[in-house]
Amino acid sequence: MKKVTTLTMVIILAVGLVFLGVGIALGVSYTENARDMVEVQGTIVGFLGENPVVAYTLGDVSSTYVPSSSSSSYRVGGEYTLMVDPQDPYRVEDPGMQILSWVFGGMSGVLACLGLVIGLAGAAGIRRREELLGWGQRALGRVIAVEPNIHVSINGRHPLRLKVEVEHPVTREKITVKSHDLWATSFSPGDTVEVAFDPMNEKRYAVDAQEARA
Repeated sequence: MKKVTTLTMVIILAVGLVFLGVGIALGVSYTENARDMVEVQGTIVGFLGENPVVAYTLGDVSSTYVPSSSSSSYRVGGEYTLMVDPQDPYRVEDPGMQILSWVFGGMSGVLACLGLVIGLAGAAGIRRREELLGWGQRALGRVIAVEPNIHVSINGRHPLRLKVEVEHPVTREKITVKSHDLWATSFSPGDTVEVAFDPMNEKRYAVDAQEARA
């Protein structure tokens, strides 16, 4: 189903761009804020909720800082690296923000690859179905149900699939097959529809159901 495949790919790519934007924003913000700061090794002295309280010393100044990050690996007495402004030791940046920017950037790459894979797989599936409709051995079937594909949802809507009862032209068995996803269809139970079968592979078929205009 071209529309569903395209929409799915576009949504995934859009989410990937959001992740990329967040990653870039976090990275730029950290780089700018941590400019001219020095690395200081702090010590976790307690917790404020799930966030560690880090004590550190720079020159004559001793203070504490509460990073926004949390982890089950943090322990009282454990080390925690901070970036501190030598001109204003109370101004602190958490290097974990830079790591977070890398995570968002990496997620954007994963989503971009996923969107590309879905697009290529969808296009390949459409091509194979259209080829089979061109040369497959056809049989006339009867629509017995029009069902939503609950495994796919776009904007709260599910695509539809035709459930078709047909006699296999090779095995002569009565079987039930399902169409590809359709965003909209003019078929109703009781309507007839052609099904193309691969004579060399009895399990391969394609229902000749064109998507109706929504």
